[in-house]
Amino acid sequence: MDVLQPRFFADFQSQRLKIKYGPFNVPPSADDSGMKTFYLQNDPPCTDCLITSIQVGLEHPDGKQANATTNLFLHHALITNLERDSVTCPMLPEPIFSSGNERTEANICLDGTRKAGYPLSDTAQLTFAVKLMNTLASAAQDAVLAIDWEFVPSSAAAAGFRHVTPVWLDIDGMCRRHESETPVPEPHAERVGFAMDPAWTAEFGGEVLWVLSHLRDGGEELRVMRGGGTVCRSVAGYGEEGGGHLAGMGSCKGAGRVEAGERWGVQADYDFRKHAPMMKGGKVAPVMGVSLMYVLRDGQ
Repeated sequence: MDVLQPRFFADFQSQRLKIKYGPFNVPPSADDSGMKTFYLQNDPPCTDCLITSIQVGLEHPDGKQANATTNLFLHHALITNLERDSVTCPMLPEPIFSSGNERTEANICLDGTRKAGYPLSDTAQLTFAVKLMNTLASAAQDAVLAIDWEFVPSSAAAAGFRHVTPVWLDIDGMCRRHESETPVPEPHAERVGFAMDPAWTAEFGGEVLWVLSHLRDGGEELRVMRGGGTVCRSVAGYGEEGGGHLAGMGSCKGAGRVEAGERWGVQADYDFRKHAPMMKGGKVAPVMGVSLMYVLRDGQ
């Protein structure tokens, strides 16, 4: 664990930690396309606190950054809180963070301009689902998940800090699990669109502070929809750092308000002409299209 200099809320005893999880031994690409999902349960980075920012990275055991250019790929990482239920999928634990190789920050406090954070009690337990991919054909590799956590103590609530509620929106729409994967129809078209069905009907009102989105290779953009209108558009980025893979996703600072009774969902567009999809067993691998919204609920 590394102690870092906090960026926000120094006047409120903020702390920032980089915690490493693993190592995880990722099989070679000859073994199930080099993909493996690892599950673990851990104590949170703090207790009786409010998380103001989260960002996930991937490293080699020597601390060097791992990416597609070094033959390791952060396929997907999901963190859930076993102590609380998801508002969109009540039979599942509450998701507090999700990212793929885009490694987008959950900037919950909007660079310290909003007194807001995700609450963790003194009895919270977190679960991690980490899917990694190794592109080396014949050699396994070890990888380490490195998470940058920033937080303030819950006592900051006396100074006006408020709790956010995460809202998970998923093109799968079936609440089977928060790391759900959606099959691509075969034979598939070069351009494929997916929409969340059924949509989520909001049971509360509140302000949407931040929106994270995640697609897989071949994805062009993901839109968060309120009724029939787009309130957040996240465009995928592909670059050298990702070795031809998806390497960035746009996020949205604020997406207006949620009102009780509104229907919310996501739509994902994939274009396999522009960007090659991941393959598994000679077929296009299942895709994802998810957004995680951090909402300040009215009255909380």
